[in-house]
Amino acid sequence: MAYTTTAAVYAEGVVEANFPAPLVQGRIDEVTELFDNITGTWFEPRTFDVASVYGIMLRNGSGRRILRMPAPIISIAEIRYVDHTVDPATTEVVPSTEYFAHDRLSGPDDRWAPKVSLIGIGGRFGSSVGVNRRRENRGWTRGFRNIEVDGTFGFMEIDPAGPAGTLRTPLEIQRSAIAMVIHLLPDMADPAAAEERRLGDLRAFEVADRKETYGPMLRNTSSTGLPDVDRVLLRYSHRFRARGLHGEQG
Repeated sequence: MAYTTTAAVYAEGVVEANFPAPLVQGRIDEVTELFDNITGTWFEPRTFDVASVYGIMLRNGSGRRILRMPAPIISIAEIRYVDHTVDPATTEVVPSTEYFAHDRLSGPDDRWAPKVSLIGIGGRFGSSVGVNRRRENRGWTRGFRNIEVDGTFGFMEIDPAGPAGTLRTPLEIQRSAIAMVIHLLPDMADPAAAEERRLGDLRAFEVADRKETYGPMLRNTSSTGLPDVDRVLLRYSHRFRARGLHGEQG
């Protein structure tokens, strides 16, 4: 998947005869990857499990009731504790009745701080894999990459035009992706013109006396050359970049 389509780019006035679909799609794929790298999250549904290209999501148990996720939750299929101290490693499924996944549809809106909360109480839990989950303290057992999560994640928003429960890539991301794709297209025909355009954008920031405002932002976001796009991506990068996919709690 990607954050825009060739049809959406052509609808903005890009001429297909000058920029064939395979070339435009290539730029779309580049922009999608660029947005992911800048923000530290993604804006489409991505499933994590043993059969997925993304693999199993691994998290560090912190000993607290809250388990932070690296991206907003769309759905959780299964959570398991894994014991790496034995060979082969053993796992135990956490009953779904023991936790609450803060997904986009169940509410409240926790997309900016995605998490799974333990809700179970009572005695020892998890002894079959030699792990005390400290359930009496409502905490996820402390450990390094000792929790496996199967589920679907992505920063999405509710689509008011679709059936109930329909999610979409945020409109500001879709529009930013279109703008970025169009911005990158000239280098296919005239690299010198594209570079001059990029330098012209940077000079415009200085002329407008906004260097202090945009300078740090552009450095942090790999300098897309489009201030409106930088502004959108910066909102997400501050919240998600430090969270990490394979265990860091952020």
